[in-house]
Amino acid sequence: MKWPLIFCCLMITCTEVEMANILALLPLPLYSHTSNFMPIFKALASRGHNVTMVSPFPQKTPVPNLTDIVVSNNWVEISRNMATIDLTKVSERFFQLAVLWYVANGLTEITLSNGIIQKLIREL
Repeated sequence: MKWPLIFCCLMITCTEVEMANILALLPLPLYSHTSNFMPIFKALASRGHNVTMVSPFPQKTPVPNLTDIVVSNNWVEISRNMATIDLTKVSERFFQLAVLWYVANGLTEITLSNGIIQKLIREL
């Protein structure tokens, strides 16, 4: 009977909390992706975590501990590059996967080559 009481007392007196540095990479220029995750990022920031969000959509109202790194909307460049895919030589399922892979890789490369992101990587 003593051990549960001792354990509870220890848990009450231990108030040390660790905060995290969180990098949220949302380079896809679709606002729905950013808006769906924003409540989570705001909740983490309000609990003391340092959240850095990379997105084409900055916050409307700044939140403490939530930093924006605004990247350009890369959809025009990606869609221009997609014109090089020969649609007649791939099946529908394969085409969907290939386009998804192509778009994701293209957006990642463009986003990671951004000067601000490169500076952030060098600082780590």
